[in-house]
Amino acid sequence: MEKLLAAVDFSECSMNAFRHALNYARKLDADLTMAWVDPETFKFISSEEEKIEATTRAREAFDGIWKQYKNDLPSGELKYLIKRGQVYEEIVKTAVEEEADLIIAGTHGVSGFRDFWLGTNAFRLIMASPLPVLTIRESAPPVENIDNIVVPIDSTVETKQKNEIVALLAKQFRSTVHVISVYSSKMGELRKLVDTHTKESLQYFEQQNIPHEFGYREGSNVTTMALEYARANSADLIVIMTEQEIKASNLWMGPYAKQMVNYSEIPVLSIKPKELVRSLKE
Repeated sequence: MEKLLAAVDFSECSMNAFRHALNYARKLDADLTMAWVDPETFKFISSEEEKIEATTRAREAFDGIWKQYKNDLPSGELKYLIKRGQVYEEIVKTAVEEEADLIIAGTHGVSGFRDFWLGTNAFRLIMASPLPVLTIRESAPPVENIDNIVVPIDSTVETKQKNEIVALLAKQFRSTVHVISVYSSKMGELRKLVDTHTKESLQYFEQQNIPHEFGYREGSNVTTMALEYARANSADLIVIMTEQEIKASNLWMGPYAKQMVNYSEIPVLSIKPKELVRSLKE
């Protein structure tokens, strides 16, 4: 990962996410771009003078952040961009234009600029982005290192696609990867698929010389199972796949991914299946 983009609305939540992004950029020797989007709710503002004032305030706020944190990236560049449009769409568009490898955003934010990242808006960002998106609650303090990464494995083929980025992060942060089988069905065939994907994932991390552990959970709610395991193992990051095709074995479609993003106090990295990424780019 060489370029990261942090969505900023100047709320404490988004600034907390920015500090997480700064740690990632420093550890990865990556460039970090901060992006604020004027959501064209300037339709609620009548005068041109007020429009200019809002943009000026954003620029001044960014200048202050840049001066405070520029020296925290000895190997990377820190910069900011000001955009205008639909917030989540512009964040995605900017990340693609900047050739970013990862988007980082807070899941809640209330500020003088406006509340951008409350629940559903962060989820819209994840759904619209072809890039991995790291979402962070305000209650999650920045950590110097990611010691433990939890990787839930389900019965879908796509579930293993997250292993590559997990391995990349684990190597950079020297993390231990916790591979957890999640069983939400009593059906033998589905359980066999979970077992197969888990075995292949463990073999992959073994081949990559990455420290790893195995666990499992059974229950009806995938989010609850993954979070319980993550809390019990002092996880610093949970990595999930999102928006898989609709089928009986699909665990991360709709409510489960949304629950994880909205309710996890542990940062969540959401990754789209490669097939959906290709369709978004076409």
